[in-house]
Formats: sequence, C-alpha cells, structure tokens
Amino acid sequence: MLPQLQTLDRQEITAAERLYAKLQLKTQIESSVSLAALLEDNKDSTEAEHADSNGACSLCTAVKSSELPSRPFTLPISLPTDQTEAKLIKKRKDRKVLESLSHSELVQQNVVLLADRERLRRLLARDAHDLRDQVRGVRREWEVKTRELVHQKDRLERDLNDQAEVLFDAQKQREVAAVARDEALLEVQRLREQLTTQEQDFELQRKKLEAESAKRLQHEQEIYQTEIQDARLAHSLLQTDHSKQQVRVRQLERDLARQKEALLAHETERVANLEEKIRRRDAELARLRRERNTILSSLREQEHKLAMATEPTSTESIATQTEQAPQRTVASQTQAEAPSDRMSISEISDNGAEDKEVKLSRPGQLTPEDVNLRLQKLQSLTESLLAD
Repeated sequence: MLPQLQTLDRQEITAAERLYAKLQLKTQIESSVSLAALLEDNKDSTEAEHADSNGACSLCTAVKSSELPSRPFTLPISLPTDQTEAKLIKKRKDRKVLESLSHSELVQQNVVLLADRERLRRLLARDAHDLRDQVRGVRREWEVKTRELVHQKDRLERDLNDQAEVLFDAQKQREVAAVARDEALLEVQRLREQLTTQEQDFELQRKKLEAESAKRLQHEQEIYQTEIQDARLAHSLLQTDHSKQQVRVRQLERDLARQKEALLAHETERVANLEEKIRRRDAELARLRRERNTILSSLREQEHKLAMATEPTSTESIATQTEQAPQRTVASQTQAEAPSDRMSISEISDNGAEDKEVKLSRPGQLTPEDVNLRLQKLQSLTESLLAD
C-alpha cells in the first residue's frame, strides 16, 4: 500500500508541474494574442486612415503628388550638444559656400539636387512598397500564428480541464489511498504487536520443548547405554556359549565320526555273520531235506513191509491207520503251521541233536507218531529257514 501511495504522490507532483507549465504557456499565448490583436487593430486603423479608394498607401500618394509626408520616417533623436554644435557649424560652412557660388553654379547644384531628390523619391516609393509587402507578409504570418496559438490555447484549455479533472480524481484517490494507508498502518501495527506476542509465546514454547527434549534425550541415552551394556554382556555370553558350542560340535562331530566308523565296522561284521549264518542254514536246510527224503523213503519201505507181513484184516486196519495217519499228519502240520515263530541256529542244532539221539535210541523201527513228529519238525525248520 505504501509504495502505491508514493507512486500516486509522484504522479500528482508531475501532473502539477505540467499544469503549471501549461498555465505559463497559456499566459504567454494570451499575452502574444493580445499583442497581435493590438497590432492588428493599429494596422487596421492606420490603413483605414491612409488608404485611398484604390488601396494605395498615403506614402505612395504623397510620392506621386510630389509631396513629402508631414512626418519623417525616423523620429528625431536627441543628440549630445557637441554633435549638434558640430552640425550647426557644418551647416554654416555649407551656407557660406553656397553664398560664395555663382548663379550658374547654383543652377547646376539645383539640377543635381533635383536629380538626387527624384532618385531618392523613387527609392522611397520602392522602399514603401517593399515595406508594405513586408507588413502584409508579417500580418499574414502573425494571423496564421495567432490562429495556431488560439487553437493551441483551446487545446491547452481542454487539456487543462482534463488535467484538472484527472488531478481532482487523483486527489480523491490520494485521499482514499491516505485513508487506506492509515488503516493499513494501523493493521500493520496490530499485526506487528500480534507477531511480537506470538514470537514471545513461540520462544517460551520452544524453550519448554527444548528442555523436555533434552530431558527425554538424556533419559533415552541412559536407556540406550543400559541396553548397549546389556547387549554387549549378552553378546559376550553368547560368544562364550558359541565357542563352547563350537567345541562341543567339533567333539560331537569327532564322536559321530568314530561312531560311524564303529557302526560301519559292526554292520560289516554283522553282515558277514549273517552271510555265514545263511550259508550254514542253507547247508542245514539241504541236510534236513536229505534227511526228510530218507525218512520218507524209509517210511514207505516200512509201510510196504507191514502191508506184506500182515493179514488181510490187519491189512485193512493198517490201511485205515495209514489213512488216518496222513490225516493226522496233515492236521498236525496245519496245527504246527499256526505258530510263526522262527527258530534260531541253536534250536536247529538242538533239534538235529535230538533227532540223532532218537535215531540212536530207536534204530530199528519207527512208529507213525515218530514219523509225524519228525515231519512237523522238518516243516517248521524249513519254514523258519525260508523266512530267514
């Protein structure tokens, strides 16, 4: 708002200066116009007095009528007394010279003077015409200038009125701007006071926040230092535990390697033992098959001998017994097949020893019960061997 007011003041000053210059110019124009009007009036009156019906001037008329003007063209100038006396002395001398001349000389002098008078009259008439032409040219020039000055005066008056209106409007605007400036200054003062109050409040708030921030920062730093110490202690403990765990891991790796080696050796030995057992069982199975075949062949021979030695009745009873014996044998075999327990090598060897003892104790004849018992043992031994 203040720069606008300063701009308006400068504009008003410039407008006032221009208005003053225009007023001075108007005054000069009015004075020149009045002077031109006076000159024109004087010229008109002079021409009205001295002009004849043909429009010739009085000087020309006087020259034509061989009459000199009543007044000289040049006004008498008061000369100093010394010059006047010198002229009087000169006239006296000329007069004395004229008195001393003869009549013929005076006539000649008169003729010369008349010729000079005529020449001067013609020069005077020519100068009068030239002067009249010059006066008319000056009059026309001043008429044109006067018209231009009148138009310029009118234009300047209009401009002056416009400038006056503009100046009046500018004055009103300046007054309005002054009122607005005062209001703006009051508003600026109020805002400055408000800003000062807010700055004080902000400064107090800033100091309070800085104190709280410093206190919180110190508290956070203490907590951070405590946490850092705890973390460092935990880190050292973890490093120690990690070192112990690494030592333990390496020890466990070594133990695992040894256990793997021992297990590998044990498994190798166990596989070798199992292979040896399989070989022995295969041999035992082959032997038992041979024994079974031998027992079966001996059983057939015994049945054949019994059939040949007994009577027909006894043959039937034997046949019935033989039919029942295979049935019991089959039943006993089915019953013996129920348990699925496997026999070890020691049991097989014990069974073989018992069979040998039975053979040694009863080398002569075999009853059907013995045959069925042996068949059951052979069947169970075969199943166990096959299962293994």
